[in-house]
Amino acid sequence: MKMDVHKDREGHLKYNPSWFFQIALMVMLSITGYFLDNSLQEIKREMEMSRVERAQIRADLTAFQIGASGDRFTMSDWRSERQSIETALDAIRKDIAKLQAEH
Repeated sequence: MKMDVHKDREGHLKYNPSWFFQIALMVMLSITGYFLDNSLQEIKREMEMSRVERAQIRADLTAFQIGASGDRFTMSDWRSERQSIETALDAIRKDIAKLQAEH
């Protein structure tokens, strides 16, 4: 990156504006790279989770084939179970709030 900065005869500072553009381009690229890196890490994490889920399904299938079925949660099962638990907790909270309002 060439920075043409010098003083002229009167002592005024003169510069080549192209290095401002170079710095701006580097900043934009680094910001874009940062967000791309985060997105790619999220995608990688999701792919690893799906790999684990597939491995659990294969293990369950193998256990079923040999007659020793196990109770394993896949990630999808865990999400639906968590959602049903949160729904039940919300209903309990509403009931508690109603009871507290009555007393």
